[in-house]
Amino acid sequence: MKTMYVLAAVPSLFLSFQIILQQDAVPVAAFMRSPMVSHNRSPLTTASASVTLASEPTVEILSSTPVTKNGGMLHRVKHASASTNTDMVFAIFLPATYAIGASIAPIPALYWLSGLTCTDENFSQKAANAFAKADQEGLSIVLPDTSPRGEGVPNDDNYDLGQGAGFYVDATEEPWAKNFQMYSYVTQELPDLIEQKWGVGVNGVKAIWQV
Repeated sequence: MKTMYVLAAVPSLFLSFQIILQQDAVPVAAFMRSPMVSHNRSPLTTASASVTLASEPTVEILSSTPVTKNGGMLHRVKHASASTNTDMVFAIFLPATYAIGASIAPIPALYWLSGLTCTDENFSQKAANAFAKADQEGLSIVLPDTSPRGEGVPNDDNYDLGQGAGFYVDATEEPWAKNFQMYSYVTQELPDLIEQKWGVGVNGVKAIWQV
């Protein structure tokens, strides 16, 4: 099962994604409160009463790599997350046409949510052709990690619980609740950071795809 909010401006891109990557949906873990992001949710919004970003979010660029022949760039980024109380790593692809403040219309942003055991790097390693298509369409792609990670973050021996298995929902039970606030992270904090720092996906020109 796939969940998608379609950006009407770039309809041809989505067929390419369907062909390039096929992954199975996974059930929601018992310790989590909310269902996965579903087809009847509203598109992403940036309104948040619980997450407040500084006017200039602090990020660390881990790497910057040209990934298209026209100069589209893939950046891996680390930042301190207020939602998860950890450092989080994500990747962002910016098309060759990208320049903050230079576009007549906002550059659309597609948020790709990978599945169980994945990191922010899985999409980049498996779907290189998607970057070429996104570059052609003038589309940015944001690739979050699937969960908080690191020393002190709760984990479990089972592959479908703990680190790498955040399910993009907000946990309510201990020991998970302190860090596993992934719904808040991907629907509020991360889009706010992306829009403030890179200026893509503003004015609601964004969508989320969960596999």
